[in-house]
Amino acid sequence: MGGIGGRMSGFPELEGFRQLTGLLELLQEMAVSSSRKSLASTYYYEKFPTIGNRLVDKVISFINSNYTRSLKLGEIAGMASMNRSAFCRFFKEVMGKTFLQYVADMRIGYACKLLTIGDMDVSQIAMEFGFDSISRFNRTFKQLVQLTPTQYRHRILE
Repeated sequence: MGGIGGRMSGFPELEGFRQLTGLLELLQEMAVSSSRKSLASTYYYEKFPTIGNRLVDKVISFINSNYTRSLKLGEIAGMASMNRSAFCRFFKEVMGKTFLQYVADMRIGYACKLLTIGDMDVSQIAMEFGFDSISRFNRTFKQLVQLTPTQYRHRILE
């Protein structure tokens, strides 16, 4: 077995410092490889960045804790002590996207993570993230990722 896989299989025979240098060489080879592919969507964050605006950070924290349920704009605007239209303007100004776009991006990012794990089917993932139908999930996913969820899974897992 050649390439990266072959080098990894040889690690158990290495000892001490050779293991460390072997790992560093392997990481370097992986970093410059032309055949590498990303396993996460550009919308996925393991830990969400903070904006520095306490109000927005509070809202984003709430969204991240409740993304699997239906999020009502009125509820979120109320958290910010704003009416719905003022909140929408404020959120878009600070985040560069609408509230609904942000929530969709975040949900699709998490869905990409679940699709790479591979043990849930697409309809389960759609329901997990609060999409009311599989067709709406597929449409939103394709709009953001340019692939259907099934195509994405096949491309990542091949």
